[in-house]
Amino acid sequence: MRKALSAVLLFSLITGLIGCSAGGSSDKSASGGDAAPATTTSAGESKDPVKLRIAWWGGQSRHDYTLKVIEMYEKQHPNVTIEPEYAPFDDYWKKLAPQAVAGGLPDIIQMDISYLSQYASRNQLADLKPFTDSGTLNVADVSENALKGGEVDGKLVAMNLGVNALQTTFDVETMKKNGIDIPSKDWTWDDMGKLGEQAKAKGFQIGGFAYHHEVFFPYYLRTIGQKMYSDDGKTIGYADDQAFIDYFTRYQQWYDKGYILSLDKEAQKKGVAEEDEIVLGHSISGIGWSNPPSRNRPSRRKSGQVHQLLHQRHRSQQADQGRTRGAGILQSEGCAEADPD
Repeated sequence: MRKALSAVLLFSLITGLIGCSAGGSSDKSASGGDAAPATTTSAGESKDPVKLRIAWWGGQSRHDYTLKVIEMYEKQHPNVTIEPEYAPFDDYWKKLAPQAVAGGLPDIIQMDISYLSQYASRNQLADLKPFTDSGTLNVADVSENALKGGEVDGKLVAMNLGVNALQTTFDVETMKKNGIDIPSKDWTWDDMGKLGEQAKAKGFQIGGFAYHHEVFFPYYLRTIGQKMYSDDGKTIGYADDQAFIDYFTRYQQWYDKGYILSLDKEAQKKGVAEEDEIVLGHSISGIGWSNPPSRNRPSRRKSGQVHQLLHQRHRSQQADQGRTRGAGILQSEGCAEADPD
């Protein structure tokens, strides 16, 4: 029980750390409210030796930050020894699967929504509800929707690290130098296609990594007032296949014209920030989630600017042309520091 309690207490600290190391907000509602101060005192009450294993995926900056927090925790609780296990995203799951089969999973696991039901249905993830019910994990300020994301079959088997949005980041300096149009906050998918044409003509691409369809197709559906699944989760949520045809036709056109990264090159990547094509200087834009851009800034560019466009989750069309918009909020940030860490 002491090991389980210590794991929960460390979990509440590390989850906040991982969210912040990815450049995310420190919003208490997303990271578990004020749980960390309350549980730190409780953890110090026991002096029995405890050994914990914790596993996560990510790039080097996430590894460095997480290791620092682990060191801080061990200094506060000298009876606790923490063994870290980390890897790039793809390698992480290849390592985790055999551990699960052998019954040797780490005590604390960073989990992705794509694998959550798989591990939970095999009873390989602990139910955290006893800890939220007792107040050990303080979720008083966490939204119900955020908690629901970690529930499987009535059990709370995971806690959200945070809440973010899809985004596209543009390398403004490179675009200006090459005469490529800077998009406004109401850019459309057609506009992105034109940017791809301009970028290709200057030797660049769009999109730092490949457009993962399990992410961007459901997003595209939301922009036209539809959704991927029905409310009960048992059927497809859209009735007209034209949306499917339109999305993949556009993607195929971009791919054939060389606007986006080829699949053979994508297959060689491990999904870490350092491999982003915008960081490598091969692309005018990068795609992903809204928390990483601050750590993904191209450090080789000592002075410059990137624009981050957050994709909206609602239907939005231009009345004059009826074109679906791809984003709605424009943020601009400098790229002055040499080391984002």
